[in-house]
Amino acid sequence: VFPRVMSLEKILKAYRPGDITTLSTANPRKPGKILIAIHLFYEDMLPEFIGYLKNIPYEFDIAITLTEHSSFPADQILKEQLPKCRKVHQAHAKNFGRDIGPFLVEFGMLCMQYDYICKFHTKKDLSGGGAAWRSLALRNMLGSEQLVRNILAEFEKNPSTGMIYPRPPLVALSAVLDRGAWGGNLE
Repeated sequence: VFPRVMSLEKILKAYRPGDITTLSTANPRKPGKILIAIHLFYEDMLPEFIGYLKNIPYEFDIAITLTEHSSFPADQILKEQLPKCRKVHQAHAKNFGRDIGPFLVEFGMLCMQYDYICKFHTKKDLSGGGAAWRSLALRNMLGSEQLVRNILAEFEKNPSTGMIYPRPPLVALSAVLDRGAWGGNLE
């Protein structure tokens, strides 16, 4: 049986006339182990991510990749500013394969130890739509403590759900489909 992939948009429709951000959770118990994965290509965006990560109401770990020559102390900053963060796994990687390459190469095996994984990339507008995509993903996945509780409750309620994702903004989707926007990462 393959896991079911579910758009956050479908969950929102299922919960109407209410809103997933304000509904009380059906299952308030603590979920399993949570891993937040971030490809921090743009180090100046870490404060924005920290602001959203503070909305996670449970303990979690972070797996963060930095560019291969970065000396940025992301692991120290995350541990200092996120009291619910138990452990930070930090790795340096070539920025090849967009964000998914470093994630799979550096943390593929680590992911097997977790029940829930939330993956983000520090996108900017360099190839079109990056800032809109990042903002939408952060707001729709970590926008409030209640939203995070409700998303995790959805996984608990429907064990066959394999992934929940926000609908990408049209400008970001067009950038993904534009072969020229991929540069050296197309292959």
